[in-house]
Amino acid sequence: MALEIVDGKVVLTMELGSGLDSTFSTTNVNDGQWHRATVERTGKIGTLTVQTDAGEEGIKNDVSEIHIPGTFSVFNLNENASKLYIGGIPEAAKIQKDVQTRTFTGCIEEVDFGETPVGLWNFVKAQNNFEGCVGRDKLVTLVTSNGLRFDGRGYAIMPGERHNFAREIIVILEFKTYAEEGLLFLVENGNNFFALELQEGRLFSKLMLDGNLVVLKSPNVYNNGSWHRVEAKRVGKDTLLSINSVEVDSGLASEVELQKTRDIYVGGYPGGHTHTEITNVNFEGCIQNLQIGTANEDLNKNKEALGVVPGCPATIARTVSFSNESPGYVAMRRTSMKSHLNKYAQLTFKFKTVEPDGLIFYAADEEQSSYLSIALADGHLVMKSNPGGEIRTATSKKYNDKNWHYVTATKTLHQLRLDIDDLYDFNQETSDKNEISITTPLYFGGVPQDYVIKPQAAASVKTFIGCIGDTTVNNQFQNFADSQDRPGSSLTSCPLADPDEVTTEPPVVDYSTVSPDHTEEETTEDQEIQKPDFDIFTTLLPSTTLPTTLEPTVPYPTPYGLCKLPISPLSDPDVTAEDGMRYGNSPWARREFYVRTSTLLDESTFSLEFKTDLPDGAMFYVSGSDYTYFVAFYLRNSKVFFAFDCGGGAGRASTNENYNDGDWHSVKFSRRGRNGQLEVDGREVIEVKSLGSPNSLNVRAPVYIGGLSEDTARKAKNNLQVKVIFYIPDTIRPTLQLF
Repeated sequence: MALEIVDGKVVLTMELGSGLDSTFSTTNVNDGQWHRATVERTGKIGTLTVQTDAGEEGIKNDVSEIHIPGTFSVFNLNENASKLYIGGIPEAAKIQKDVQTRTFTGCIEEVDFGETPVGLWNFVKAQNNFEGCVGRDKLVTLVTSNGLRFDGRGYAIMPGERHNFAREIIVILEFKTYAEEGLLFLVENGNNFFALELQEGRLFSKLMLDGNLVVLKSPNVYNNGSWHRVEAKRVGKDTLLSINSVEVDSGLASEVELQKTRDIYVGGYPGGHTHTEITNVNFEGCIQNLQIGTANEDLNKNKEALGVVPGCPATIARTVSFSNESPGYVAMRRTSMKSHLNKYAQLTFKFKTVEPDGLIFYAADEEQSSYLSIALADGHLVMKSNPGGEIRTATSKKYNDKNWHYVTATKTLHQLRLDIDDLYDFNQETSDKNEISITTPLYFGGVPQDYVIKPQAAASVKTFIGCIGDTTVNNQFQNFADSQDRPGSSLTSCPLADPDEVTTEPPVVDYSTVSPDHTEEETTEDQEIQKPDFDIFTTLLPSTTLPTTLEPTVPYPTPYGLCKLPISPLSDPDVTAEDGMRYGNSPWARREFYVRTSTLLDESTFSLEFKTDLPDGAMFYVSGSDYTYFVAFYLRNSKVFFAFDCGGGAGRASTNENYNDGDWHSVKFSRRGRNGQLEVDGREVIEVKSLGSPNSLNVRAPVYIGGLSEDTARKAKNNLQVKVIFYIPDTIRPTLQLF
């Protein structure tokens, strides 16, 4: 894929191995103004969008398409050989003759590839990029909605400090989804909580107060991909649930107050919560127009978010799933002449399944004397056409292996052809005038129960169980959300997990033949990039599968052609779990522990080990909701400080010696009532006493180790008396004990 500027226009050229196509924008972009270029591809269809800020006229979208010829549909990239060039191409690099330019003069920022940000600082090699650019002042954000699209693996955290949920909770939001289950909204305090969730497509409101659970639920399902407005209330004892301005349920709750909370969770919960009464499935879909009490909340202005996209664009369902519990089908309308399929038919799609048999695609005329079908039979892919004949994949390979497989199925007047994963192709010559007639909808995954497929028309008439995605028919993308006839189907991401038998060991590659000072310029057109000595399609693993205890005997060299920073850093063989945890890689680096702080009310003892060479930093901190009550252990001016406040005024003590010498030191700090004691290395003991008459420590989780969050650091500044740094930039051993 090449994205260039030629004659002032943005040009997109793509080749998948069996022919290329290109398109260009009509907008001139050599005007010194910022523009955004977006390339999207599904199968052999590519779209180029060039966006320009037109001032009062708003954002101008210049859209053009490419239809990549041939039968290949997979963009094959090799992690050990492929290169991503940005802003130019080295003169010595061998590239395709269809690329018209090798240099770029201007500014580039915010590069994404496959929805993953590409850090322009993290390059393998660069030339003549020593001059920076002023950040763009246009197209800074194109978000036109105050909502977020959630991918089913993420969440958004909103600040909760300014909301009082004590005796009144009013939550209003709009959502749309195809998912049957997911967490929409959660506020919690200890074991008490208020939540909105989906279960089996129905909406639930759940309020827990001191062990008393009130559940309100809708009688209807709302996971139909349309927008729905939810209003959930708790005022005193009264609870109410309304959907689309219609009251669906009500109930009575306890008079117990729900205390203030720091965080409000929308669309999911990081790492999973501990409330067994609420789903831990994160939401997949869109949420917008969130209102808490009388305040409107912009979800784009969150404290923290993961797995979300700003705005709620039109629903695009690229994947459809079918399960054993509810087999079904999707019927797509033939909306253009391209889908008539009579003289020429080409389908591209991917599928994943564990079942050996199932109907993937079927279309026919009224009498089924003319038809086209694609099905799995005993794990083999079979395409049938009448007139035309039949073609099937080789018996040595089965495709019901839980992996995604990419298919291009082509029928011409003289040939049937199947291309699988762009690795295997099967073709069959047919007779002349092989023209079919199609009048039915395009069925995916099955057909209606009252529709009987004639014998021999399909290799299997069993309903497909698995996932089908990224589907095109004659270069027309099939948005499954556009179908009004899809019983038993799910339009969420594929729930089928990867194969269980995948090894967790990383591939062993011999890079000894690669010179460590090998450079791009040394590669000539007569030289070929050395292929790796392993099969990249079966042995490359996601980073999450690497073992945490990997201890190679020798360091792995950085292979030529790979990013300089590995996605999954290798373990240091000289570092063990007993060596502690390093902090300070960022200003807010920390660990948070959620302990039962009620055990700390009257007395407590804490101990840990640390080493550092800087003079200031917070190592331990826990406080109450108003930051009056607190316990802190920190370094200030190289001395160890211990401070705590039971509500009448802080008691504070420090050592006489300095402890930022880079050596390990053990510290123990304890208190009983208003009396506290600090002990370092078992030899320096300092007594300290909290002021006033209170002697109970009313603090709440979390307990911060090694640093604080940005918000907590700001509010705890007076307690810590550390003016600049709120973290300890070195190591703390995991020997923390709380008694």
